[in-house]
Amino acid sequence: MKIYVIWIILFARFLTVCGQVNIAAGGVTSQTLDLDWAGYLWTSDKAVDGCDTAAISANFSSAYTASRCCSCSNGGAGQQTWTVKLTTPSVLSTIVIEGRTDIAIQLTGFTVEIQPVSGDPPIQIYDNAVTGDQVTRPIRIENLATKFPIVIERVNVKRPQGPLTLCEVKVFSGHIYCPIFMKLGQKIHPDDILDKFKNDAGWLKNMAARRVPGGPPSLKELVVLAKIWGPRVPGPPLVSRPEHVDGY
Repeated sequence: MKIYVIWIILFARFLTVCGQVNIAAGGVTSQTLDLDWAGYLWTSDKAVDGCDTAAISANFSSAYTASRCCSCSNGGAGQQTWTVKLTTPSVLSTIVIEGRTDIAIQLTGFTVEIQPVSGDPPIQIYDNAVTGDQVTRPIRIENLATKFPIVIERVNVKRPQGPLTLCEVKVFSGHIYCPIFMKLGQKIHPDDILDKFKNDAGWLKNMAARRVPGGPPSLKELVVLAKIWGPRVPGPPLVSRPEHVDGY
């Protein structure tokens, strides 16, 4: 019994750090033409460096030029394209686009495309000219796993003409990743953790009846047991399903 309690607490501790991962962060990026302005190049990688609009406001009082946190493509009158190759191809859940809060014209009218890993043509999933969303605040494109249940490897942001300024692009997969399970090559969807054993009071009895004497807990068992014991372990809740996974 002591061994199983140790297993439960250990895995509960690992599971408390589960969460959706921004798979655009640190990805390989490109854009039509880097803007050279205010003494530095507004290169494409600035849009996936983790320095979002909240960080800019906190550290630079919305001085975007001083922050050096945003990318900008300014190739003239033609279409501007910014692209990120995701660090892990995945079915997507949410994309967040952040531009400047002080200048709307550098992002207004943009579109977003997702590129399937299969090599099929890009799929346009958002058109700001149609939605009319204000671009001076983060724009969220959600429920992508339901609408487009396919593996995506790239995200493109386009604007009919320059400049195209992006202060942060965040792309979240449709899976919850846990460090211990990632080592095992596992991906656990939120529904598997939160709903699979919901209102199933008899599951633990069935689990005990099927147990191999002396065997360690299975992966499925550990998920359920950690769900039960997680709240008793100091730290954040085991798993939650918030409306917004990235703080907005």
